[in-house]
Amino acid sequence: MTGAGSLRLFDRAVGAVHMDQIWRFHSAEEADATMCLRSGSTSAADFYIDNGRLHTGTVDSVTESMVEAWKADLSRGDTSVMIAATRDQVTTLARAAQAWRISTGAVKMTTTSLADGSVVGIGDLVVTRRNDRENTYGRGDFVRNGDTWTVTAVDKTGALTLSREGTHDQVQVDAEYAAQHVDLGYAVTVHGSQGRTVDHAHLLINDTTGRDQAVRGAHARPR
Repeated sequence: MTGAGSLRLFDRAVGAVHMDQIWRFHSAEEADATMCLRSGSTSAADFYIDNGRLHTGTVDSVTESMVEAWKADLSRGDTSVMIAATRDQVTTLARAAQAWRISTGAVKMTTTSLADGSVVGIGDLVVTRRNDRENTYGRGDFVRNGDTWTVTAVDKTGALTLSREGTHDQVQVDAEYAAQHVDLGYAVTVHGSQGRTVDHAHLLINDTTGRDQAVRGAHARPR
């Protein structure tokens, strides 16, 4: 059964309520384009081309352009995320973003390694990749798969002190958890982007990217 296949099965068997309005986007034209993309209409491409949203080139040139666009978003004070189909692509984008933040002094490097093979720094944005119900914070919440955090400290054992994005809540994860279940968070897979709403999203597309990935990726994440 494909992704969301069970929900489609229930819909066909017993029916379901379907939303007919989109609330995420500020622009009605943006919302309409997303619906066209979802239905497979090529008119969606016209909207994105006309509005300077589609950029082509080699893998290296497009990757570099994505990182530059992401940097420009942050420089304006906006929230932004880079999205790619594979974890290797995500790691490449995330490390390029980290390198820029190191060069600006926003990140101070340590010697602690993460699950994606990257070395983390104080000030880095990271994402946790496994639920840990025993590691609680705030009003009884717990470390969840897909949560984004800022690293505020790294102790001599390699344990990370993390500050929850958008809150003042903090939690500590030990070195073993960090090495197995924490990645840099500047870029995510399409699946990993679910549940995040940002001002801007940049999606790396190639000949293996499906329509469902495009809908669930950059075109469903920004406002």
